[in-house]
Amino acid sequence: MDFEPAEPSEQTERWFVPKMNLRFRVICCSVLLALLAISPGGLFAKSIGQLLITFMTGSFRRSFIDAEIAHVQMTVCFIPLKINRYRLKRFYQIEIMLEEPAGWWTFFLFGPIQWLWFRMLDFAIPWLGGMYQIWIARGDKKVMLWQGCFDEDYEQNLEMLKSITGYEVIRSGGY
Repeated sequence: MDFEPAEPSEQTERWFVPKMNLRFRVICCSVLLALLAISPGGLFAKSIGQLLITFMTGSFRRSFIDAEIAHVQMTVCFIPLKINRYRLKRFYQIEIMLEEPAGWWTFFLFGPIQWLWFRMLDFAIPWLGGMYQIWIARGDKKVMLWQGCFDEDYEQNLEMLKSITGYEVIRSGGY
């Protein structure tokens, strides 16, 4: 289920990290669906469970840059959606945002279960709630290229994008 750019170029593709491991996601989804199948419960509850498991394990964003074009594709429930392509020269800045993570106040106010739940969700589906975000922007348009929850991945992706574009990096929103 890997996607390829429509027209191959001489330059190599530069993927944002981490590059999604589809085999691992399919194995996790299969194991969770098998456990759900043997668990007690009604057909309606199991159907909802199957949909949620498939959504959680099979939904992700993949981005790469190829020949001055940023390619962004969402996959939802293992179904790849349209690849959006953005010419980098039409944008003039990189915007970064750092959202506040679930911290100790969440732990003390709502308990360790919710704190742990937020941490697990950030790890499992970072495109939905990861605290680091990298955007390319121009006056009327912003495009999110990457969202995640690991500092090393964030730094590596930001450095790659800065080296390719040479754009100014500005901080927007967040804390």
